[in-house]
Amino acid sequence: MSGIEPSLLKAAAVDGATAWQRARYIILPLLRPVFAYISITAAAGSLVVFDRFRMGYATAIGGLVFFLSIAVTIIQLRLFGYGEAK
Repeated sequence: MSGIEPSLLKAAAVDGATAWQRARYIILPLLRPVFAYISITAAAGSLVVFDRFRMGYATAIGGLVFFLSIAVTIIQLRLFGYGEAK
């Protein structure tokens, strides 16, 4: 929130935007990269929580988790609309 320029919110208030409109059309779109980063790192962090001492099995699971995390990241990036022309 500290990265959002206060003059943008003041200008929207002067133009007659309600608090809900400021949140929906100004604050949330500007926080979109933050939401994307948090969701991707949270998903990646939840995938790597395993404790195994069988090294062959752990390596196989690690490879599977790697490809699964790549797929989840791609899905999340598409949901957040990265790579699209604006």
